[in-house]
Parts: sequence; C-alpha cells; structure tokens
Amino acid sequence: ISRIGTPVGQFFIYDYLGIYSQEDIDNLPPGFTVVGFAPQVGDAKHRDTNGRDDEGNLTGQADGQINADDRIVVDANPVPAVQFGLNFEAYYKNFDFTIFFQGVAGRDGYNQLYADLISDAQSNYPVDFDPYIEGSGTEPRVIAGGGDGNQLPSTRWLESADYLRLKNIQIGYTIPWKKVQALRVFVSAQNLFTITKYRGWDPEFEGGVFNPGVDQVGYPNLRTVTGGLSITF
Repeated sequence: ISRIGTPVGQFFIYDYLGIYSQEDIDNLPPGFTVVGFAPQVGDAKHRDTNGRDDEGNLTGQADGQINADDRIVVDANPVPAVQFGLNFEAYYKNFDFTIFFQGVAGRDGYNQLYADLISDAQSNYPVDFDPYIEGSGTEPRVIAGGGDGNQLPSTRWLESADYLRLKNIQIGYTIPWKKVQALRVFVSAQNLFTITKYRGWDPEFEGGVFNPGVDQVGYPNLRTVTGGLSITF
C-alpha cells in the first residue's frame, strides 16, 4: 500500500500467528469465522484487529471475524536500508585478479513463490514445507480448492531478503610474446555464490513501482563461468 506521507510500497496484510490448536478452537467466541468459514484445528490463525459499528465505521476492536478489515500496515522494509559493494583488484607479475561483492541489508521480501507453491493440495511443495496432518505439523493444513483463509496474504510470507553475493570474479594471465603487444587469457564467473536466508529463487528480485518488496517470481540471476583470450596487436 502507498499513501501520502508514508514510504512507498508498505506491506498491508494480515498478521499471521501460527496455526489453531484444539485449545484455541475451544476458546474462540461463538460465531467466530475466518473469511466466512469456521476455523478448524490446523488452520492458519490471524490476528483479529478490527471491526465495524452499526454505521459501518471501523472501531479498531476485535469483532470475532477475520476479513479484509483486519489487514494491518506491517513494520517492515520493502526497500533496502543499505546497499553495498566491495571491489578489489590485485596484480602480481603477469597475473591479474579482480573480485566484486555486492549485497543489501535491512530489506524484507514477500515471498510470492513460496506462497504459490503451497497454495493448494495439488501443488509441488518445497522440501521444508511442514503442513498440519493428523496432529503434527507446524504450518497450516492444505485443503483442495482453498477458501478457508489458510492462504491469506500475511506476515507468514515475509522474510529477510538481505544477501551478500559474489557478483563477479576474474583471474587473468598475460603471456609474454614479442609478436603481439599483449596476449592475455582469463577465466571469470558471475553470481558464483550467494549468502542469504531468503527462500525464494533470488533475493535480488525486482518488485513493482508501488510494491517494491513483493517478489513477483521473475527469472533469477544466472550463475555463469566463462573463459577467454584477448590479443592486442
């Protein structure tokens, strides 16, 4: 969400609290619903933050219903607080060496890829997905067709998108040869490794103008290794 006087692209989503236990269900007020459905054990639990009075005005008080009124502006950073890079060059006799690290810190990302992968019962799940099944599991149960509120856009999908990446490295050697001015061979690599806790394809994702923190599942940066020969006559 983008509003006058606030940062662009703030996250306006539900506050995820885990999954319902039997004790949680037993303690719910009568008639409690999540987007029109009565929650069951293993369903996603969200914070009831708002309701409406008889005139339709928001009250800021829980009303026993989870719906669009319960979305909140989350205290998270869709754009990096810091962007940094480190470039180093070295030369020794006929050898040359360059290396470039790049990264960001203080950025939160909405992992749309992970949300899509566990969206329904027919999906291909990530290896670390642990849905509630017959009394065990840490994530909401999966139901064919959805509609139960388990896939609502929420803080469940917010992750740190900080990373440090070896963006480029190159090693070269200039071969002495009197017939040419310079003869150099080299090998280089791009995006050789990335240190991050982000579970999406690439923490270096590009969001939209008004949703810079949403990973729209674009094609990730490729890891490439190349070699070459340059001759100067």
